[in-house]
Amino acid sequence: MMMTGQDRIEDVLFMVCTFYGIERADLLSRARTRTLHRPRLIAMYLSYRTSGASPEEIGMVFDGRDRTIVQMHCRAIARECEEDFDLMRLVQDLERAIKIRWRLT
Repeated sequence: MMMTGQDRIEDVLFMVCTFYGIERADLLSRARTRTLHRPRLIAMYLSYRTSGASPEEIGMVFDGRDRTIVQMHCRAIARECEEDFDLMRLVQDLERAIKIRWRLT
């Protein structure tokens, strides 16, 4: 069975939540705490890069956020990765783990 964009987003959420030790509901909430903000942005970015889903679809998963918010957050993480080697490695490692998981399922 082929995975849909929604299935892939759910896998991204699972991997990010597992890595950061946070609950899915918290990641998708509108809470703006520091412990949730960066993981949420990374999850949006990885969802955009790996799922094939549109910014609109990703925004709907993330508590109905507008597509422009998703695009803004994706650009912000991409910029931060250019300036922060550790963040870039983290994002790359998560993306690699997600893709390996998909090959195994």
